[in-house]
Amino acid sequence: MKLKPIVASMLLIGAANIAFAGDINDQDLNALKAKVSKLEAVLDANQGQVYSYSQVPFKDSWEKYVSLSGMMNFEAYHANRYWGSIYGNVYDPSMSTAFPTAGNSWDHSSNQVGLSNAVVFVDAKPNCWVNFHLAMSYWGNLTRAFSNAGAFHALAGGQGVNEAGYTNRLQFDEAYATVGDLSRSPLYVRAGRQWLPFGNFDPYAITASLTQLLSQDNQEALLVGAASPVGVSGSFYMFNGNNTQTGFATADTTRHNLNGWGARLAYGADMNNVSMHANLDYINDIYSNDYIGMHKGMVNGQVENIFQRLPAWNAHLCFGYMNFDLAGDYVWAAKKSDARDMVFNSAVLGTVGSEARPRVWGVKGGYSFDTVGMPSRVGVMYNRSAQAAALAIPKTRFGGDYRVTIGRATDVTFQVYKDTGYNEVGVLSNNYPVAGNTNAATISNNNSVTNFVLNLGVKFA
Repeated sequence: MKLKPIVASMLLIGAANIAFAGDINDQDLNALKAKVSKLEAVLDANQGQVYSYSQVPFKDSWEKYVSLSGMMNFEAYHANRYWGSIYGNVYDPSMSTAFPTAGNSWDHSSNQVGLSNAVVFVDAKPNCWVNFHLAMSYWGNLTRAFSNAGAFHALAGGQGVNEAGYTNRLQFDEAYATVGDLSRSPLYVRAGRQWLPFGNFDPYAITASLTQLLSQDNQEALLVGAASPVGVSGSFYMFNGNNTQTGFATADTTRHNLNGWGARLAYGADMNNVSMHANLDYINDIYSNDYIGMHKGMVNGQVENIFQRLPAWNAHLCFGYMNFDLAGDYVWAAKKSDARDMVFNSAVLGTVGSEARPRVWGVKGGYSFDTVGMPSRVGVMYNRSAQAAALAIPKTRFGGDYRVTIGRATDVTFQVYKDTGYNEVGVLSNNYPVAGNTNAATISNNNSVTNFVLNLGVKFA
């Protein structure tokens, strides 16, 4: 029911009565008009609130409460060596696959062009307490120098991999509802598929940093969070997680328990030209991570039947001052892995004393300026890992990038980075479909590869 015309009519009737009484003047009319305008504004707000609680939106007004945005990345890529010169292929004893050696057919340059990814975001606010967010993505079939063979594809180089390990597929990266109104309560609840708050990263980055590889975790989770006006925030979340080997001898893909959980404590502040943000995150099992999961083999998005969960910490700190930005990240396992799950510098799983405790850290910084009147940024970065050979990621990575905005929401970015591999052996158990039936091993001849990327990124909102 529309209240505004009724109230306005009542006010006009009141004005007519005053006029008939013979004492109306211009001042009275102006005052009355001002009252009508104020009441209309209040009624507009109230009617919006009444509408926001409605279960069935008006057909001619839905676009006011739903927003659509998106992005795409198209790239040209060249590497002076292909991935075989850095790491061996996945080693499967049951297939007697030998490690490749330098100088064979894999030790060649690589170059290609193609669509890296395209994403569409849908955001809706059905009422004042609920927000809905949806992200649907498409990943192209691009590979980078540190990609592994088979279903592991190219996440190590920067491209995304969906749960099944396939590219050229549409998938839902996010589909969640957030219940809460921070203007009225500091608490909120988020339920659905989401990127877990473990680390700080861009899931659609041109090139994923090494810290991102051990941070990015996409799950169907239930999260409870809180935010305060002074910049302190925190959250706690739960998700299905991985089953453990203890108690049964073979993989049990029908068993589903709430095994995964984590938490975040964060602080952010802006003071004049200075901004800072820091967070400390914890997760009870880093094996749920997207990248590690691709190597261990997953069932329904989870690594099934690990022998022991591997908890991990993630710390992030970033500063901004005028046109400068600086950030650092550190991801580390809270303890050593079970020797039956992952070992370092050993070719045999179960080797006591060779249990891996992977960790990765990185720093990056940049300076923003104008290039012929176009917003630009130049940046540098350095990453390093330890005891992570089994995960088939580089031991070191350093490089730089230059980005220029050539038009509204259109960026051209040139990246160059150099990866250097380990000279040790690492073994990661492949627990699918039966725990311990194969081993996924990597070996390096300590060679390096230089990567060049030219990326066109377009966004719309």
